Amino acid sequence: MTPPHPGCEVAAGVGALLAASGAAPAKHWERIASESRHGLWRFRSGAARRVLKLYRRDTDAYFLHRWRREERALDIVARHAPGLAPAPHGALAVPGAWAVLVMEDAGPRTLAEALTGTDHATRARLLEGALKALDQFHTLTARFTGMFRALAFQSDLDRITRTTLRRRYAIALARLADADVAIDPTAVPRRVAPAAPWTVIDGRLIAPLLQGPKVVVHNAFSPLNLIPRDGGAVVFDWETLAVAPGDVDLADLLIYPGWELTPDAMAAHRSALPTLIRGSAGRAPEAPMRFWSAAAERALTYAATAHVRARRYERAGQARPAREQQRRRDWYVALFPELAARAGTSRAERRAFEALVRARAKGG
Repeated sequence: MTPPHPGCEVAAGVGALLAASGAAPAKHWERIASESRHGLWRFRSGAARRVLKLYRRDTDAYFLHRWRREERALDIVARHAPGLAPAPHGALAVPGAWAVLVMEDAGPRTLAEALTGTDHATRARLLEGALKALDQFHTLTARFTGMFRALAFQSDLDRITRTTLRRRYAIALARLADADVAIDPTAVPRRVAPAAPWTVIDGRLIAPLLQGPKVVVHNAFSPLNLIPRDGGAVVFDWETLAVAPGDVDLADLLIYPGWELTPDAMAAHRSALPTLIRGSAGRAPEAPMRFWSAAAERALTYAATAHVRARRYERAGQARPAREQQRRRDWYVALFPELAARAGTSRAERRAFEALVRARAKGG
């Protein structure tokens, strides 16, 4: 059987990149992470293992923006914090069609996969490594804040604003109710989810994320985007860089079900990262409410994502891969009201959230 590869035109482009650097031709293609927005392939170039990331116009209208942002971010990291991200080995773009990044293969298993079936001691060790990588990320982006902020602001993609946060809530609630629903990304949130308690969402869950000091955030700092290595972690998917409270990244990391952390445990880990939760030297730590607001939004969004992915496998008659089974919708659905309560919602509002979310998730 012919090994899978990204297509003759792309493979030829990769071959030209490798040849220009004196590297051996690409062989033994293997498709990985088929659920990703962009195509990912692993291949060999002589004795070296490489990963190809393919951005295509037909799957992402903004593919060139994301490709350019990630290529430039990886270049900065390679020069100033080698090991924190996959080392880049080449980039190529065909405007209007596709673009590629050729990177080091940082390892066969993501942190999410490494967490599957682990004991408490192993989880604690892996979490320590992930927190170390998070601290390295924020130290680097603070040191070169001008360059990273320029990357984050070069387009409107992945901005964290009142509008984008409202859309995330609306889309999540709609997808929990119907995994097959098609939602226009520019739709008015109150029309997408008219039954949602928008006054509470705006005032308690969104407002804290728009206030206070902002830093450069990865904006997808999940175990799905980390590979454990040398007591730390390699961070990939730098295409979503944004400017927001640093707690956004910590929330992304800690609410992942594989850690099996309670909100109290999350709070303890947050307090151990002073460089992340301070806006600048000498400033008091940011309000914990920002962490809970970020965590609540992430939990609801991931609940909806897990629901959609599970339904996709169900329709195809396929068993869910281990990495998908771990992203449990029920975990996020149960966690959301707890996190929202910590963000300042009242007991009555929490009960309303529980009823709304559970009703929409029923039967999924």
